[in-house]
Amino acid sequence: MNIQQVFNAISYRIVESTPFLYHCFGANEPRSYSFSNKNNEPCGSFVADAAGRVYELSVDNGAYDDDKTRCYRWVDPDFEEALFAEIREHDSDPTIAWDEVKYIEIEVEEDILTKTQAICNGLIFDTRIITPVDLTDQEFLMISKMAHERDITLNQMVEHIISEVIMVEKEKQKNLTIPAQGKKFSSF
Repeated sequence: MNIQQVFNAISYRIVESTPFLYHCFGANEPRSYSFSNKNNEPCGSFVADAAGRVYELSVDNGAYDDDKTRCYRWVDPDFEEALFAEIREHDSDPTIAWDEVKYIEIEVEEDILTKTQAICNGLIFDTRIITPVDLTDQEFLMISKMAHERDITLNQMVEHIISEVIMVEKEKQKNLTIPAQGKKFSSF
């Protein structure tokens, strides 16, 4: 991702720029930039270097109640592991945005840029995240046939399959037992 894409998404509403003090993004002297929404309320930040490479972008929807708060974050995949390791070195949890609010991790640049632009301009946006899925030709055909049989789109079928897998995994975790102690965990 480059800085021009972010500037376009936030309509050049930079509020502040400070040196980024972690070292995980290399020696290119990255800076952290804060930006605001159309009402001049803070709504996110990004880290970029002088060459215009963006390493991290986060944006929150400004709804500070438990049910509606969303803080989305995209991290350059080349630096994600290094960033999370450095955050842990500072005794912090890389999944936490603030207080008890967890980041919603975004993998697709287009997705974070679309959400950022919508949040900055007070627009309604799709809160679901785009998830890249790699399928073999055989898997693609099999899922396409399943979708056809149910008279739904391929995307709806993939979404259904992913939802079922998540449900099964949550159920497994809910019933997780520690063999040595025989204790059951209701959830994590």
